[in-house]
Amino acid sequence: MVIVGSGDRDLYALDAKTGKVIWVAATGAPVDSSPLVDGNQVFVGSFDGWLYCFDLRDGSLIWRCLLDCWVHSSPIADDNTVFAGTVNIRRDEIPTFNWIDRRTGEVKAQFVMPNRVYSSPTIWGDLVLIGCKDGQLYAFDRLMRQTQPVWTFKTRGYVHASPVIAGDTLLIASYDGSVYALRQSQPIQIWTDKSVAPRWFMAALCRQLHEETGQLAVQAARGEVGQELSLTPFENLFKQIRGQVLSPGEPPKVLPRDVVPEHPGATYVEYVLTAGLLGGYPDGTFRPSEPATRYQFSSALASVLTWVTRPDFVWRTLAQASVAGAQVEVRAEMVAGRAPVPLTDVPFDHWAAKSLNSQNTMGLLPVDEEGRFKGNKTVTLRDAREQWELIAQSVKVVRVK
Repeated sequence: MVIVGSGDRDLYALDAKTGKVIWVAATGAPVDSSPLVDGNQVFVGSFDGWLYCFDLRDGSLIWRCLLDCWVHSSPIADDNTVFAGTVNIRRDEIPTFNWIDRRTGEVKAQFVMPNRVYSSPTIWGDLVLIGCKDGQLYAFDRLMRQTQPVWTFKTRGYVHASPVIAGDTLLIASYDGSVYALRQSQPIQIWTDKSVAPRWFMAALCRQLHEETGQLAVQAARGEVGQELSLTPFENLFKQIRGQVLSPGEPPKVLPRDVVPEHPGATYVEYVLTAGLLGGYPDGTFRPSEPATRYQFSSALASVLTWVTRPDFVWRTLAQASVAGAQVEVRAEMVAGRAPVPLTDVPFDHWAAKSLNSQNTMGLLPVDEEGRFKGNKTVTLRDAREQWELIAQSVKVVRVK
């Protein structure tokens, strides 16, 4: 079938081969909204201020939801919710963005928009994106954990076009004559296993490995001989980092030119740079929101692991804590049950080859059975968890004397 709305107030279902009308469904005003077909449901807006849900098979009305303003653009839907924006025509009308229960048609939540919404929404992971006539792109939490925008992006003209997702990149066109490409950098509070880990999160784990290993060395020095201490499991660590991002302390002062103090990863970037754990790019940037590749991520953690297992790191740490009389070792051991597989897709002359091969011999690299590391692949939260847990299994902090 072909489903199309009309200025005569009706929605038509046509046979795709013959053009014959199969059914007609009535609304109360012209239909400019493009229908959304999902399963056996058809969602469409009308200038009568209602969003309609019709049965695809016969055009019968399942429900309708009053939104008070024109529903000009297409709605979008996931398994539980329909998302739609509205256009105010009269002064007493208020444009809104709406979360609507897919089963009942009831408005579950609503955000008052500052101007008309001609853009159709787009789902991007746990975000739903929509443009506005005020020139901004709005990102909302798809699961309604908050109804305020998670973030906004300002252009210099109306945003009437619908956002488009291409891989890890968001494309949006504006009436200012530009097309904008935004990298995926979702707020940490809505990350899932499939979320791409940005470079600032790589810095956060490097800081944790460096800082926590030092803390464990001091704890071991004050404890019993022979007791083994281990790193924090990833789930607890992630909760800790998320809490720090949501409740930042004093803003950092020593930052690359492309990292503002308000950036969620600013404190981690400052730490790894001032401690000499990581470096930025030759142009003086760190590119904190860029996706981290597996080459970058694993080699960064490998360099910090080499750092913290050096005896002079432990000596200095214990001296600063006034427990220099104890003898403590930070050991990186072979991970049990992980026989090393030779790396087959890391060129011998690659900049990261030395550190990666060193880690691989200890079973610390996530590789498949054929030894493929896939170093150019962007790191997801799941990948970060796997890499951290391997390191956490390997690192042991022990007082030996």
